[in-house]
Parts: sequence; C-alpha cells; structure tokens
Amino acid sequence: MEELKIVVIGGVAVGPKAAARAKRCNSNAKVTLIERGTYLSYGACGLPYYIGGAVGEMEDLMTTAYGTLRDQKYFSEVKDINVMPGHEATKIDRANKKVIVKELATGEVKEIPYDKLVLATGAKPVTPKMPGVEGKGVFKLTTPQDGLAIKDYCLKNDVDNVIVMGAGLIGLEFAENIVNWGPSVTIVEMQDRVLPGLLDKEMSISFRKYLESEDMVIHTDAKINEVVLDEEGKVKGVETEKGFVEGQLLLVSIGVRPNLELAEEAGLEVDRSIIVNEYMQTSDPDIYAGGDCVASVNRVTGQNAYVPLGSTANKHGRIIGTNITGGKEKFPGIVGTGIAKVFDWSVARTGLSQPQAESLGYDTISVVVAGHDKPFFYPGSSNVLIKLIADKNTRKVLGAQLIGPGDINGRINQLVVAISLGCTASEVANFDYAYAPPFSEAVDVIIHAGNVLNNLIDGTMNKISFEEAEPKLNAEGTVFLDVRTELERQRLPVPGENIIHIPFDNFRDRMNEIPKDKEIICCCDTGTRANEVQMVLKRNGYNDAKLLEAGVWFWPWN
Repeated sequence: MEELKIVVIGGVAVGPKAAARAKRCNSNAKVTLIERGTYLSYGACGLPYYIGGAVGEMEDLMTTAYGTLRDQKYFSEVKDINVMPGHEATKIDRANKKVIVKELATGEVKEIPYDKLVLATGAKPVTPKMPGVEGKGVFKLTTPQDGLAIKDYCLKNDVDNVIVMGAGLIGLEFAENIVNWGPSVTIVEMQDRVLPGLLDKEMSISFRKYLESEDMVIHTDAKINEVVLDEEGKVKGVETEKGFVEGQLLLVSIGVRPNLELAEEAGLEVDRSIIVNEYMQTSDPDIYAGGDCVASVNRVTGQNAYVPLGSTANKHGRIIGTNITGGKEKFPGIVGTGIAKVFDWSVARTGLSQPQAESLGYDTISVVVAGHDKPFFYPGSSNVLIKLIADKNTRKVLGAQLIGPGDINGRINQLVVAISLGCTASEVANFDYAYAPPFSEAVDVIIHAGNVLNNLIDGTMNKISFEEAEPKLNAEGTVFLDVRTELERQRLPVPGENIIHIPFDNFRDRMNEIPKDKEIICCCDTGTRANEVQMVLKRNGYNDAKLLEAGVWFWPWN
C-alpha cells in the first residue's frame, strides 16, 4: 500500500495540531509541514503576557508542559513530522497535486507532492491606510517577532505614553501589560464603546468605568487620521477627530483578515474566508482548511461567522487530522465565545449580542443581574454582572455577557453549553449546578438571572436600565427609592437629589411616605431587595414603580 502523503501549510496552531493528529491516526503517513516563519507551534494569545512579564521568556510560548521546545528537531524526532521553516508556499498545483514552495533564505523553488493538503494560513492584522502608519514605534501584536520588537523598542527608547488603536480584546490585554513598563496608556476606539465586538452598550459602560478607575484614558467615537512622526521618523502622537494624543509607541489592534491569496489562486471557493464543510473540507475534497482562514457555523443562527480564536483553531486541527486519514468527524460549530482578564476584572461573552439577535428577526428580551460569585460570608467573595438575552416567544437563551471582579470563567462555560443545546431560561435556572460555599452561592447568579428573565417575560417585573435611569436622577417626576441600609448608602451613594431612603426592613411600615403620583425607581446593591419592593408597590397602586436593573454595584455614574 502506497504511503499517504500529507502536506500542511502553516505551522502555528491548526497546522501542527492537524499534522500531529494525522500521525497518531496513521503512523505510516508521510507528513510535511511548511512554515514561512522560524517559530513553530507558539501560543500567540500569550504575547501580551510576555510583554508584561508574566511569561518570562518567548520560548515559554512554544514549549510543552514538560519543558521541551516545539522546534524543528522536536517535530522530526518526537512526532516524525518533516518541518520546513523559512519556506513559503507560493502556489497549489491542484491538477498535479503539488505545492510549489520557495526557500526564503536562498530563493530555491521546490515541489512537494501531496495526497491530502491542509491550509492553515491564518490571518493578517488589518493595517489602516493613513500617514505615518509605517513609522518607527508603530506595532502590531500577532507574532513572536512583534512581541520581541515591542520589548526591544521600550528598552531602547523613552516611552512615557502608549497609544492603543482599538479597544478589542488584544488591545486591552496589551494595555494592561504594557503599564508594567511604567507608561500611561490611552485607548482610541472608533466605535462608541470599549469591546464593541464583545459587549452590548450597558455592559460596556460599566466595564469602561472600571478601566478608567485603573487610570486608562479612553477615547471612543474617535478615529485616528494620522500618525505624527518626529524628525527621526519615530512616533510622537496621533491626530484624531477629537484632537492630538501624545505617545511614543502605537499599537494597532483593529482586527484581522484571513489569508486567502493561496486558496483564491488555486481556484478554491472563498467568501471573505475559505469555505469549508462540516468535515473541514474545501471545495476540493482533498484540500482541508481550518483556523483563522475559515469561518465556522454559528450554532444559534446556522449561519457562517468569522470568530478567529486559538481554541477553535485547535479543534479544527484535530478534526482535520482525523479526517485526512480516513475519519468522518464533523465540526459542530461555535457560539462566539470569548473571555479576557484586564487588571482585576474579567469579561466574557457567548452567543449573540442583543443587536445581532434583533437584526436576525428575534423578538428579544434581556436582563442584567448582579450577584456574588460566592456567598458574602465566604472569604474572597466578589461581584459579577451578567446579561442574558433570550427569544421572548420561545424563551430560548440566545446570548450571555459577564463582567466583574468575581469568577466568571466557569459560569460563561455553563452558558456556552446551555446556548449550544438551545436551553430556555427556565432550564438555565433549574440545572443541577454544583454548590458549596468556596465555589458559589446556593442560588447562583446564573440561576438568579434565569429566574429574573422568566419574571420579566411573565410580566411580574418592570425594570429600567442604567442608561435610561441616569437622566432621571434629578427629574421632577421621578423618585429613586433606595432600600439599602445606611452603611451601604454611605459606602456607595446614589448621586442625585430626588432620593428617598427607606431601608428594606422598614419598607412595609413606611410605604405611605412614597408618593403615588411619581415614577418610583427602586434600587439596592444588586436589585434583589428592590425587585421585591417594586412588586409590592405595584400591588398597592404604584403603577409606575420600576426596578433599577442590576442595582448600584455596577452603576457607572458614581
């Protein structure tokens, strides 16, 4: 039997994973991996932490858990994979099943035959067209070379102010880590919020408030028109639509685009990314593709979605390695999950945003709920803010977003499963979650959010959001009813003049102090007590009583 010839183009995530999996499935296969760069199988998501010092050496990002460097020798001797670093695949000859390769150091051209071909060509960072963007001190952060260059520039130059173009995940992770070098950081975002691709507006407002408390300067709705350079060609600032921002280093982090040139020239089907089926096959059944060069089916909508993530790339790689050696494993799709830690807060999202869901025709309903990640009496208890988005007609949960200093990693993954399986708010509220005080409250914040969502759908709750409530802080026709204790009020006061304070424990005895001819916005720390108060008020003739959604813990205007 003739040996199976497998060629893999790309040596970062999908490529090495597919190659290694193929060898495990068919040890007799001849596997060749072609990589344009010199670094192999590195964890690009760790680059901000290398810059900040949490990762000590660049080689740590390309080392196994037991301390072996994943270099050419490792792949050859340990994995029996022929790796060709410093080689660029320039053409795919589909008719003769060959890849044309050029060795970059010498210019020598080679032909590599294949039976099965894997495209793991990844994506390239978007570079804006503007004056000065090629200047010294302008960087991107996608490769080890980028990380090394940024560190080297900081060591050799006086960098007092850093500008980050783009308030996405990479930009914010970089901003958190670069402050370890001592500079101030200014974030410039063209859209109207931080993390515009991750968070809905009300969640983003609260997260921005936290970032600013960590001395981040943030400009939103601000487009950079020019990178201003000094006489040596080094960055000295940027001109934005709102004025000049000083800085000696600029990180451009405004997204990536799939590398499609090789696939397009080979005549493969593309549509802003390489088109693949559920088996990760392209329009040529002997050519597979995965990672940042492809889109994946969104399990909520059934439509293709481009969400480039290392976690997805590794899943793609395993499935490709299985299938190129005779398997028939399907990739079920994604739900658009992302998570990050920025300073002492975490932020995560899965499923659809509310605007996304509405644009697809869903009749959406949402709640924002605050709570503890552990019981208040347990050491280390902290706060979490969660938004659940559902279809009003079916009650199916469509999306979730979490922020805060509390533990959100396990909770977002619980919601990934719920959304992937099409669960309703009631099911989310009644799953048999593990409970013990070191890990969660008996009624976890996810359970609470599911119950609140059901209450809202059933019409037993009337709420008002942060954004809707803020203009009413001094409105004549509105009263804010603060039902917290005096100690809570002193610790976190609600701004405004039209505040009535009646502690929850005394509320029923003092209800007559509350005017019936005004809008009553009930508030407490998390919204739990205030919700009960607004329900009692409605039953007693207060027809315009509302709950301040999520309480004042995450109120952005304190």
